[in-house]
Amino acid sequence: MVRDSNMPKLVAPLTTTRINAAKPGLTVIKLSDGGGLALWVMPTGKKVWRLQYRRPADGKQDTVTIGNYPEVSLASARERREALRADLAAKRDPKLEDRRREMERQCSDALTFQHVSQEWWDRWKESVTAGYADQVWRVLETNVLQTLGSMPVGDIRPPHIVWALSPMEARGALVYLRRAHKTLSMIFAFAIARGLLEYNPASDLNGAFKSPETSNFRALKPDQLGLLLSALHKDDINFQTRCLIKWQLLTMSRPREAASTRWDEIEGDIWTIPASKMKRRRDHMVPLSRQSLALLEEMRPLSGHLEYVFPHRNAPRAHANEGSANVALKRLAVPTTAHGLRALASTTLNEEGFDSRVVEMALAHADQNTTRAAYNRAEYLTQRREMLQWWADRIDDIDKEANPQ
Repeated sequence: MVRDSNMPKLVAPLTTTRINAAKPGLTVIKLSDGGGLALWVMPTGKKVWRLQYRRPADGKQDTVTIGNYPEVSLASARERREALRADLAAKRDPKLEDRRREMERQCSDALTFQHVSQEWWDRWKESVTAGYADQVWRVLETNVLQTLGSMPVGDIRPPHIVWALSPMEARGALVYLRRAHKTLSMIFAFAIARGLLEYNPASDLNGAFKSPETSNFRALKPDQLGLLLSALHKDDINFQTRCLIKWQLLTMSRPREAASTRWDEIEGDIWTIPASKMKRRRDHMVPLSRQSLALLEEMRPLSGHLEYVFPHRNAPRAHANEGSANVALKRLAVPTTAHGLRALASTTLNEEGFDSRVVEMALAHADQNTTRAAYNRAEYLTQRREMLQWWADRIDDIDKEANPQ
């Protein structure tokens, strides 16, 4: 029989035996399986499945890679060939279709809750202290991302959130559960702003969980200040922790700010807490009373050669643990927390008639108007100095009454 020259060339299908026996040459060897599918044997010995085809758009020849042999078997390569030929029959370019599918996959990955959470946190952390940002991420990573991280953010509904947070309620971590819920609400609000969602699934959880008991950083009443000062004279509290608690009481600073006080932050009678440590990311100046300066002189022989005023007991190059004051107060049976000392000072000063704006500035509570805040920091410095000196004198007076020599 004479073969018609216009008929397509007949190709003997490949076999696994032939593929395995194929040896590399000096140039690429193409072993055809028909229908445009061929195994390319590279000079390096690598074997790659590729499909040759003509692009629907312009009829020009092109090639699409299917995968390497033996990772992609002969049978799998043939299945892929038929799928690509189906694209061609529908006038779709296989290479462009592969790119489209990869872009959809990448887009899908970018829309997972894990990805959106990371993107939100990367932006949000610039507005808070590094320590607080890390704490929020740890709570999220430990309690939420393991459950919801791989889900598309648009598929998450209130029951999913309840499912993720329920273990926190079961172990009684209600305060952290509330923080996690608040964080989720911020993440979904971020997703809405980015056009990824139309509503916030974390906003529909009213009554879904128990509420933690509100303690508001247990604070002593002004007439209980003597109780605290008497406890600080006891022998079961070490000298540095006693000074740390007294420093925080005198300066009205937060536990983290007080524990991480550096010698180079103090110039004359001003302690400037850098923005990186502050909750609102703004420098905060603290006028130091005579008693605060005297306390620093007491600490100088112990830590004046180190970076921090209150060094860590086991690692002197680090600062004291911010929780050490709370541990000491609990051991001394004083019914307050280190953070509650700020409330004690605030209540006392407000009751004594000091300008509430000056008290708020001493507490470093942020003014949302940045121009006014910058003006107030300078305007109220003299008034804060007078107020903190009055507060230090008041502490001395009550200490003498409660602990007569």
